[in-house]
Amino acid sequence: MSETNAQGPFRRGDSVLNPGGKTEVPPMKLLGSLTSPYVRLIRTLCDELQLPYQLELTQPFLKLTREEHLTIKERNPLFRVPVLIDGETEVFESRIIASYLLQKPGARRGSISFPLSVEQENVLSAIYGAIEAGVTKFVLSKSDASIDTSKGYFPRFDERMRSTFEWLEAKLQGPSPSSLGEAYGICEMALVCCMEWMKKRGIYQWEGNYPHVVAVYERFKNQHSLVKTRIPENA
Repeated sequence: MSETNAQGPFRRGDSVLNPGGKTEVPPMKLLGSLTSPYVRLIRTLCDELQLPYQLELTQPFLKLTREEHLTIKERNPLFRVPVLIDGETEVFESRIIASYLLQKPGARRGSISFPLSVEQENVLSAIYGAIEAGVTKFVLSKSDASIDTSKGYFPRFDERMRSTFEWLEAKLQGPSPSSLGEAYGICEMALVCCMEWMKKRGIYQWEGNYPHVVAVYERFKNQHSLVKTRIPENA
């Protein structure tokens, strides 16, 4: 399940110029939206790794046309974005796409560590879990206005988000603090994408809480790749 953006039918992203000044079509294609935190993470990573791609935008999850529905389903049996198409290779699920990109020849990783340590993998898993809880709550509540979000399984979504932030806050303190925030990497990208999406959708109130987590957010939120992929104001 994923949140997508209302940008009309599929649209091509920007082309790129090769060193000779000729316009080339990027070899990779990314299917997704401007609002999905999962898609934003991959767009951010591509920018950092200096890997060009075409972006094909989709309608919101609840407003997909039949054509878009079939296109996504054809590329991903789980019916989710993002999907990466790199020549004959198709990769779906953002975490797997991220691993694929980090190993891709020509990727300029710089300070981005790979492979991740066990501690980093745990942090990334926790952030992904919080995003999944938030996105699921958002999509379900928007699909039926009569749903009472205070009952049933909905409180568990809030519990998972709260538990994740509490765990991260605790990990950033103590005698052996987490490496989160030491350098700009995939965990930091995911955290900023997560927090800004939650704030945008009013899904979870993290502002005014979790000072150590917020400090990491404040340190990296204005990285060029995150500013470039920020969710549009009117989205």
